[in-house]
Amino acid sequence: MIKNVLILLITIGLGAGLTVLLDAYSGPRAGLERVTKTEGGIVRAGKTVKDVSFITTDGEDVSLRDLRGKVVILNFWASWCPPCIKEMPYFMDLVQAYPDDVVFVGLSSDITVEAMEKFLTRLRGDYGGVMNAPHVLFAHDADMALTKGEFRIYKLPETLIIDRMGRVQEKIAGAEWRYEEMEALLRPYIEGQAIEVQE
Repeated sequence: MIKNVLILLITIGLGAGLTVLLDAYSGPRAGLERVTKTEGGIVRAGKTVKDVSFITTDGEDVSLRDLRGKVVILNFWASWCPPCIKEMPYFMDLVQAYPDDVVFVGLSSDITVEAMEKFLTRLRGDYGGVMNAPHVLFAHDADMALTKGEFRIYKLPETLIIDRMGRVQEKIAGAEWRYEEMEALLRPYIEGQAIEVQE
């Protein structure tokens, strides 16, 4: 019993510590926070996204190149991050509204796969149909190898909007946005508008 309580306290402490270290919350924000300049130039509007691979929760090996031809919402999140949890239902609503055009990829920075799966099980209670669709992909980013290593994202949540040609078009920090704002942001890319590639 004492051992279980100790494990629970350590888990809560780690989650709180990670929230402080990684959460982007720095005060109230209104609306979409679009990031136009990124340290190190790793993510820049018009730049072709790195062709990285990940294993989905269904065991499928997927690369971002495989998703060309669709608008990709690449979301960096964790179940211990309250703003991440807040925005997840909006993402599910968006991909449900545009099943032929939009693919959602959620890369979880949870410490364990079990923590991620526990949250996804709860989310399936409300969005079971859409979460089982082929255009909704979740993966555990072990040791944040993609989040920090490939994309240099240190604050959660952050989201990249990737156009049909595989180019990053938007980077959104935080979760202070409404469904209508994100839908309006996505619409030009769904309709095929994009900016020139800046390699």
